[in-house]
Amino acid sequence: QDLVFVSLGRDLEYPYPELDSMIDIDLGAADEATKQDALAACDLFALPSEAESFGIVYVEAWAYGKPVICGTAPASRELVNRHGGGVVSDGTPEGIAKAIAELLDDPERAIVMGQAGKQAVEEKYTIEKVVDRHLETWARLRTEKSVAEVDGLRCDLE
Repeated sequence: QDLVFVSLGRDLEYPYPELDSMIDIDLGAADEATKQDALAACDLFALPSEAESFGIVYVEAWAYGKPVICGTAPASRELVNRHGGGVVSDGTPEGIAKAIAELLDDPERAIVMGQAGKQAVEEKYTIEKVVDRHLETWARLRTEKSVAEVDGLRCDLE
């Protein structure tokens, strides 16, 4: 099986393992169109991060029906596990390699995971769905005449 590793923005986070130049393509600090093209063309997406606050890039990969591999970042692990859209790794090189191999060795499972992620995007993460949830939250808070306090500042939401 032919395998090509494509990365974007690799120069921002070291160290990366040395790979044979025949299978290693670094697109550098790519623009949005290049990133979207790479997501559309890949078989799977891996971002084994330790510190993602939400993991929007997993949602972007799911929009293309791609299974994802995440690392140890708690929010990312919860997101991927909640929707079944990929594999959670321990973030070690061995763990990441194992997760990649699992998906490549079982393409039917990878397709099911990618489709689960795509369904999550369609049901929960379109811009319209996110805006609607924000507006509903603000409406509920206004109805409850809630008071918020952040860093000692009081905010009456009436």
